[in-house]
Amino acid sequence: MKRAADTELGGSGKRIRRTDADALDDGASDFDATYRISTIDDLQNGAGNTRFIQGTLSMKYPPINGKIRLVMRTSGSAVTFNFDVVLLGYTSEHLEDIRAIPCKSTVQISLRGVSVEIAKNASPKLTFAQGFLLRFWKPSEGSESGQIINTFQNTAEHEKPAIDAHGQDDWFATPSKNLTSSSSHAYPMTGGSPTTLPAPEATSTMAAEPPLLCASSEEPEAYANLRLTEVIGHQQQPNKSAGVSPSNIERFKEQHISRQTAALHREFLDKRRKLKTLKGPYSKPTSKFGGQLSRASSHITADKKLLSTQQKRTKHEKNARRKLKRQLKELIDSGPLTTSAEPGTASSALQSAADRALSAPAQPSSPPANRSLHIEEGTDDVALASPLPDPSSRSARSLLPVVLGGAQKEHTQCPSIGSMPTPPPLHQSISAPQLSQSDAGVASIPTDSTSISCLPGNWTFTSAPSSVSGFRTDNGYYTPLVEVKVKNKPYNVMGVVRSAGMPSSTARGEFKTRVMLMDQSLHDSEEFGVNLFSKFEAQLPTPNQGDVLVLRNLMGDNYNDRPSGTGPSYKGWTWALFDPRLGQAQPEKPTESKIEFQLSQNEAQCCAQLATWFNTVVPGVYDATVHKIKGPSVQARIHRLISEASPDAEPQGFFDCTVEVLDGYPNDNGVYSLYVTDYTSNAQLAVVNKDRCADMGNRVLKLELFNEAAEYGPKFKPGEFWFFGNSRMKVSEGGYVEATFSAVQKMRKLDEDELDTEPHLEALLKRKQEWLAKQEANGGAAAFPHLLIEQAEPDHHFLCTVEVLQVSSKDTYTYLYVTDYTSRPDLSPVAATTPEFRDLEDRVVKIALFDAQVESAKNLESGDFILVRNLRMRPSRSSRRLVGRLASNQRYIVKLQPDARNEELRDLLRRKETWTVQRNQKSRKNERKKGGEKRIAGRYTKGAAANHPRLFFPNNVASIPPSENTAVACKVAKTIQQVEESEKCPNKFRIRARIVDFFPEKVTDFIQRRCAECQQEVPSMLRYCNTCDDAMDPLNTTHVRNFYEFWIVVEDEAGSQLRVAVCDDRCPLLKGLDREPDNFDSDEDVLDELIRRLAPLLGNLLIVRDDVARRQLDEPDLIPDTPELAMVIGSMPGGKTETRAYVLMEHEVVS
Repeated sequence: MKRAADTELGGSGKRIRRTDADALDDGASDFDATYRISTIDDLQNGAGNTRFIQGTLSMKYPPINGKIRLVMRTSGSAVTFNFDVVLLGYTSEHLEDIRAIPCKSTVQISLRGVSVEIAKNASPKLTFAQGFLLRFWKPSEGSESGQIINTFQNTAEHEKPAIDAHGQDDWFATPSKNLTSSSSHAYPMTGGSPTTLPAPEATSTMAAEPPLLCASSEEPEAYANLRLTEVIGHQQQPNKSAGVSPSNIERFKEQHISRQTAALHREFLDKRRKLKTLKGPYSKPTSKFGGQLSRASSHITADKKLLSTQQKRTKHEKNARRKLKRQLKELIDSGPLTTSAEPGTASSALQSAADRALSAPAQPSSPPANRSLHIEEGTDDVALASPLPDPSSRSARSLLPVVLGGAQKEHTQCPSIGSMPTPPPLHQSISAPQLSQSDAGVASIPTDSTSISCLPGNWTFTSAPSSVSGFRTDNGYYTPLVEVKVKNKPYNVMGVVRSAGMPSSTARGEFKTRVMLMDQSLHDSEEFGVNLFSKFEAQLPTPNQGDVLVLRNLMGDNYNDRPSGTGPSYKGWTWALFDPRLGQAQPEKPTESKIEFQLSQNEAQCCAQLATWFNTVVPGVYDATVHKIKGPSVQARIHRLISEASPDAEPQGFFDCTVEVLDGYPNDNGVYSLYVTDYTSNAQLAVVNKDRCADMGNRVLKLELFNEAAEYGPKFKPGEFWFFGNSRMKVSEGGYVEATFSAVQKMRKLDEDELDTEPHLEALLKRKQEWLAKQEANGGAAAFPHLLIEQAEPDHHFLCTVEVLQVSSKDTYTYLYVTDYTSRPDLSPVAATTPEFRDLEDRVVKIALFDAQVESAKNLESGDFILVRNLRMRPSRSSRRLVGRLASNQRYIVKLQPDARNEELRDLLRRKETWTVQRNQKSRKNERKKGGEKRIAGRYTKGAAANHPRLFFPNNVASIPPSENTAVACKVAKTIQQVEESEKCPNKFRIRARIVDFFPEKVTDFIQRRCAECQQEVPSMLRYCNTCDDAMDPLNTTHVRNFYEFWIVVEDEAGSQLRVAVCDDRCPLLKGLDREPDNFDSDEDVLDELIRRLAPLLGNLLIVRDDVARRQLDEPDLIPDTPELAMVIGSMPGGKTETRAYVLMEHEVVS
């Protein structure tokens, strides 16, 4: 016996065979540990219904546009990575469950129906558009307490085929639950007795055109301030095949009237766009008496040759869309719609269209004409002759503005509002201003007069522009931001400002600002970045959040694989700004070269519509007044020279620079070392041991390249000019400063022919020219100082004049042994058995020659005098003793002639003579001790006192404090040996001795220049201290001073010698002279007075030659003829006994 028809389904047929698949799984079995995804490759290649991913919830964003975004990091596996999750298809109940998930919870998400996006330099993005199944447990709980959220349960039944897969040809299958005929829906009425559309007759045979099946999910909410009234009083049964079905009217009502939030509307459009089963808040039909209508019998027809049930549903949807297109075309032919002149009254055009529709017979292909509806909200009534078509249809979108606006003129139509969500009513209604004839199309758009509550202006804020298509104004076509994709193509765009930076200067001397825009075409809180450049800062816009920025001729661009926009300064881009808080465009700025334009009336109307939409997305954005304060919250990165860059320079050592590439090489750790210069010096830089950098000294910056920049390193060529943005100074392990760089997108190669836009490159080329000129003046080498071997500092370049002792050639290099007859104990040792090195001891320098210097050394012989340029003393790897190094293709070795009038060479010859005399004196002294010969005084030079420190102290420093024992101590004459053995220091001693030597050799050199601050000696040719960066001035406000300072060597009867400094201005030799002399050349009277005082004490040691008083050097066997002196000397504190310094305090001639 057949069972009765199900009253709920209204269908007939036998019970369908039940299978295990009919039982809906709660989702717990989907999270078996064997199905877990552990790597990105598994995620990309293995996404499917049977897999899931587990992670820890890091961040949870609030719902925006109907989507929830979660930021998670994988857990429970060896490989971890971050990924984003976007959830759609949830209900209010699911939303509350998702909000209850705390951060740091463990979440397992099934990959059923997932869409995976893996972009470069971005986390994987998992989008669940059809629903989601997840399981989570809190950090303090275990996995056994996990809770499951399954949105597939709500859609599982109607997503199953109505006819089971077993029986495609089963005529007696039971229809799926929750499937109702779309023809059974009707309008909800808010005023008076509700009016409904009667349901179509139930049929027991196969319908010629099956009704569209829709899933009934929830009841719609009440419509705020909305009333639907009948224009004609009688009802007529609509023809299913020829008229507009209630499902189409219901669709219009949902998309254009009853949408309460943009999130639900976007969810609806997404699902419709993907041609899935229709799901939405369709209400059940009601009778005009308030009761529920019984459902019509629904016969599901099937044929062996027909497609599956799911395919039939898709076919039904396509048929419904074709009907909408035909209805739209016939609706346009029936006449346009216009706004009612008074509330409750339809326009004449609408009434005539309705009359024509009533009088015309119903045709199968014509739209229904049995009713018109008034939509009233606030004070505006808009009459609609027929429901509008589905705006997701492309043809409907293109024709909808024509229907709504009537006979609009081309290029003056405002954006379509039919496809956008209507914002909720706001607090205050603002009427639109009077529009010109050219803006008639804007006035004819039916809108709900909603407005932003705090706006004092007079603009009408209507529904927002279309999110899919652009719109035209008097000044051209405006493209949605999502369609700005082609690089270097000009676009006109309009967007709401989400954020904007303050204008800042660029490396090219221009000004730049970055603005983030948004419109309805962007999803998931995406923003569209725009970079605007200008020659003048005043030309750039400074918008606030929520302002509408309009840009013309914006160039498309691409940044980090994302579309963006740019406005170069050399392109003709212009801008305008609309302030929704004032309800008007902002006034133009008075600039020298204005690039701002004034908005037209319809452009301003479109800006107002866009601001209304944004107020629904970000509620309350216009409730407060924005005060934009320009302040130095974060100091912008600036362009610096190498001499100005420092790890302590703001901001945090970051800087931009324009440099020339000198050299580079890769490292084993993946870092590429690049050596660059801008021809400015920095004392904190290390001296680079590179051939191309040998002449540069501390002008070479070591730039460490990381990541992608390191891969680009070998492409840099010496001599190229580059700009590096966002470099950073740091301190290396050796204590020197160097820079790091990794942002490949912020570096660019510069062209010497494009100096108009590169002022920093122009300045660099000028500095390079000046540096080359100095090199030419010094024979092609850098202007390093000329120093003695004993004065040279390790790892610093210098010039020196030396004598060649030996040339030792190797396979690829050559050792050159030289001397300048000055002593230095930290030199690398040489073979003492070599005849050329005999008695020179610590005066021989070993220089390693490479490259072109090897060829130069082949022309040298022992005894040659040469000038060595750019020599550098470096510690050896084994003994850490100093060894010279010379490597370059330039000419650094210059052979000198002995008779040349070269001052450095003449000084070298005198030092050689002094060393020879000293050597002979030692030989004679040994012979005198053996044979009793008369003692010959030896010479004492700077080189012979290598173990004694130089005395650097100003006048009066040598004063010895008086003590009770001073008078007693000075009465007793002591020998020099007793003085040196004394442990008391400071102390005074009285001795008897003769002067046997003095230095410097010239009396004119008795004046020394020294910095009293750092106690460093300043060369006579300089007037400033390199260490303290101090310079002399006429007011004597600096620390650089001139002092008397020279040394005498005294010898007692026992033959012991002692070096004594003469520098105290209370000494009889200096007392009464100028305490801070300039030089003897400018004050010859002081020189004459000093010579007069020295002559009786120095005897035959002092001669005058070429009007210069100097020491006698012509006679090697000279026996000093000087008087015996009773002297009081003082010992200086500091140092050991053998290196202690002594100063002359008093003297008296005894005999």
